[in-house]
Amino acid sequence: MPVPEPITGKATSMALGVVQGAATEATKDLERSVAKIIGYTVNTRKKCKNAQLAVKTLVDCKNTLLGKKERAPGFTLNEQASGWIEDVEVLQQEINNIVDRSLWNPFKRHSIGWKSAWADRRAEKLMNQYQMFFQMATDDKLFVPATPKPLELCDLPATEPNKYTGRAETLAEIISSVDDANHHLIDVFGTGGIGKTTMLADVAREVGKRTEGSNRFDRVVYVKVGRQQDIGNIGVQIAPQLGVQLANEESPGPGLINKLRLEWHRRVLLILDDVWTEIDLLKIGLGSYKDFPGVKVLIGTRRTDLRHTWSADAKIPINFLSDEDSWDLFKAKAKLREDDINKIGDNVAKAVKDECGGLPLALAIIGSALSVKRERGQWENALNYLKLSDPKYLPNVEEKLYRCIQYSYDNLKDTERQLVFQLCCLFPEGHEILVEDLTRYLIGEHETESYTCLQKTIDTESIITGLEDFCLIQRPGTFRTVKMHDVVRDVAVFIANEKKITFINCGASHHTKLPDEHFKKVERMSVMRSRINEVPDQLDCPELCMLLLRENQHIKLTRYFFKKLKKLVVLDISDSSISSLPSSVEYLSNLRTLCLNRCSNLCSVDIIKKLYNLRVLSLRDCKITSLPNRMNSLQYLRVLDLKSLRGLKVSVELLSDLRQLEELHLDTMSLSVAHLIEIAKLKHLKELELCIPDVSIFYSSQIPTGLISNWQNFFVYSSELLQVSRSYKRSLHIKGAIVISAWVKLLVAATEDLTFDECFPNWLNLATPVGGNKFQNTKVIRLIQCNSIKCLYPTNHAGDCCFTNLEEIYLTDLENLLHVSEGNASGSFQKVKRIHMKNCGKVKCVMPYGLLLNVHCGLKEITIIECKMVQTIFQFHPTDALLLQNLRTIQLCNLRELTSICQGTPPEGTFANLKELVVEGCGDSLKSLFTPHLTTLFTSLQKLIVEGNTGLEEIISDNGTPLERKATNNNNNIIAFPRVSHMSLLNLDQLQSFHKVGETITSLEWPMLSYLRIGGCSRLVNLPRAIISTPNLEEIELASIEDENWYKNLRWDGTTRQQLHCEIRTSTSGI
Repeated sequence: MPVPEPITGKATSMALGVVQGAATEATKDLERSVAKIIGYTVNTRKKCKNAQLAVKTLVDCKNTLLGKKERAPGFTLNEQASGWIEDVEVLQQEINNIVDRSLWNPFKRHSIGWKSAWADRRAEKLMNQYQMFFQMATDDKLFVPATPKPLELCDLPATEPNKYTGRAETLAEIISSVDDANHHLIDVFGTGGIGKTTMLADVAREVGKRTEGSNRFDRVVYVKVGRQQDIGNIGVQIAPQLGVQLANEESPGPGLINKLRLEWHRRVLLILDDVWTEIDLLKIGLGSYKDFPGVKVLIGTRRTDLRHTWSADAKIPINFLSDEDSWDLFKAKAKLREDDINKIGDNVAKAVKDECGGLPLALAIIGSALSVKRERGQWENALNYLKLSDPKYLPNVEEKLYRCIQYSYDNLKDTERQLVFQLCCLFPEGHEILVEDLTRYLIGEHETESYTCLQKTIDTESIITGLEDFCLIQRPGTFRTVKMHDVVRDVAVFIANEKKITFINCGASHHTKLPDEHFKKVERMSVMRSRINEVPDQLDCPELCMLLLRENQHIKLTRYFFKKLKKLVVLDISDSSISSLPSSVEYLSNLRTLCLNRCSNLCSVDIIKKLYNLRVLSLRDCKITSLPNRMNSLQYLRVLDLKSLRGLKVSVELLSDLRQLEELHLDTMSLSVAHLIEIAKLKHLKELELCIPDVSIFYSSQIPTGLISNWQNFFVYSSELLQVSRSYKRSLHIKGAIVISAWVKLLVAATEDLTFDECFPNWLNLATPVGGNKFQNTKVIRLIQCNSIKCLYPTNHAGDCCFTNLEEIYLTDLENLLHVSEGNASGSFQKVKRIHMKNCGKVKCVMPYGLLLNVHCGLKEITIIECKMVQTIFQFHPTDALLLQNLRTIQLCNLRELTSICQGTPPEGTFANLKELVVEGCGDSLKSLFTPHLTTLFTSLQKLIVEGNTGLEEIISDNGTPLERKATNNNNNIIAFPRVSHMSLLNLDQLQSFHKVGETITSLEWPMLSYLRIGGCSRLVNLPRAIISTPNLEEIELASIEDENWYKNLRWDGTTRQQLHCEIRTSTSGI
């Protein structure tokens, strides 16, 4: 090998020059990088302020556009303007996320400076767009006609739709009357428990579905009026449903009436349910119906003799259920099968049904009460009770219904259930009762210390479930609240009053006085929402145990008001304007529950130090800024609720005094490490809600860990701006933490709902939490902008099982994510039902074989958005039967590198229950959606949305495998998606055909297709449709006016456009 000659002379000089030049350039690059980093890090506050001001100017411009839209009824902003508004709102949210307490975190300064500078540049770009396109634009350039949509109905009661023959006829009669041009006010009447509310809710839903035509309404407004009728309050309830903005605490009056009057000139259906007295429509802005021809008023009432400002044009009764419908409802509620009926006796079961008199509520209550009884003797006893019991007279309550409710109440298994039932009637009619309030009242009612507050909460939930099963209370749509049917409440109030130990006067529509005599034996008193403005100097009720004064804004408590209430154990003065507690509170030596929530003027509660027996103290959303420094006198305090107390200061010593505390809610004060150390020392603490805005606390190693495992329910989060769910009992949401300490790892191990936002350079350090618990309790995980994460968890080793109970995965802005998991450890991810992935930049296959092997049994929904490197979704191996039989929805949006939905050949039966497939905004790599084999698997698909896929040339590819053919009515058409009823094909510039073999375009059969939206498919010259193959087609909607010429030139399979028996219309909103 020859030896190279040394570089000498001129060559040496040239080489040194090159090296020095390169070094100089590298140094300059480094200097520029360092300068840029320093530039973003210094003056962070100034950059942040500049970005805020720029965004504020944009928001003002956005509001100007929206104001123009409000003044253009029947029109909406064009696509460009709507997109601009959406971009502004996204930027507004970004700047809100930047401007939080993380500004004090030195580790976040560079990130905040960079984001602020980016937001400032983005705001400048959006402002240029506004000035160029929208600021001076004329209305014809700015607006397009609005496409009518089904109305969004608010405040409808949670009822099951009627499904009985007789009710369908009544529903049709009411709707016909509503549509009658000569009918302006319609009375719907019937006895209590007959089903008026359910019927009116059905009317609202049916009318709300209308999207066009002369019978379409602009608004459907529903108001539950109730017995204590307050016409001013009715106006306050109507206003937001009409889009009227009310000023804070705006009271009913001429100003509100004038605002409402302006809205009644539109087509509005006003439903007033549970009306007891005449309605003066003038007081809600409605004069003569001639002045408001578009308004229809539908009134639900028990009375037939009501007179209103407008006379009723129709009176429609809600009749009792027919014998057949009664039997169907009764069997369903009693859970009767044929063998049960044979055992009980058909005649006995039907005789019990007959005693309900065709009243739906009675049938539901008595049926539910008997659902746990299967002996003939038990049913005969019930029949005798209903026949022979002496019903008490209650106005407006049917005797048969009273008997049924009384029987169900008597059959409650224990006094605790009866107590909860009676507590529910202490609230006003129609009130949604917080389960939390009931629990806290019960804690006060009981003297025993043998069980914890958490046990009492669990017991209360169990009792409520039992009452719900008996149809004595209802869940209005959320697990946190319950309510009573007004008839059931009437009976409950009667039962509670029978022994003269309960006084209830709730929801009075006029100012009342608190009773001051003849109440020596009363044990429970509720005067909630009774507009009390006068109280006696001393309330002389020596036996009183519970006093509910809440929602009396103008109540003034005298100095000695509580002096004679020494047996009082529960006191609730929430939602009042009191500024302090009277000194006589110190006489309440037995008080165990004190609720002062939302007392907006309350400044001091120092006197509570003298309530030595207090177990529950709730000060939620008051204006208190400080508590006593020491509260060591409250040795029995179990529950302390300090939620939403802005600016509250709590001393560390106060927390150390409350050694018996079991439940703590603290979400707005500035916590320190010292505070959290004291909280972690509370050995009885079982339930905790805590906001920790200073993320450095998550790093602290000073927090003791010994008792944290005792926290059975917790909700811990780091940012007030973070939108978090409260569906689970153990939730942890952290934003901006770089590292976490051992105490947080303990929480992670126990958490059900887990969120990390902008966290963790070392995810795997967290992935091996204390005790080796590999997220076994986690049910929901959300990872946002955690850029160190490359995979959710590596499962390469046998027995390396993790996320065994995980149900939902949300991954957003993880720029380095490669996989959800590596490997295929058996047992991991097996309960996953939902996967949502957005902007995860390095993922190529969403569901590789190893992950698919674990999730295929439970997965129901998968959504993948803006993942720029994703090429395929599912990876199948030919030898395994991974059927994805529970998968219902696939949504794929803006996947620019997507080439196929499946890699490999899915086995027969895969996707058998998929209902909806959406593929939008995918790039040039996606040439076709389905192979012929894949097409045969989507046997249950009902909705197919294919929009904006720039490279798509055909829906079904030609890979040499012919599609299955099926003889239908002497034709030999190809089956494609036999259950698809809704299909949308938009902006598919390269689409040439649905399917062709070679150069031959094939004819497809769409037997269930009813709606087709199509547009922006200029290269598609042939639409696969034969008269016999699409018998259910009702409508073809062209996406824009430009598509009309294209449509006229279409070629059809074996027919002409004139033979189509469906509506052809052009959208007015564009693509």
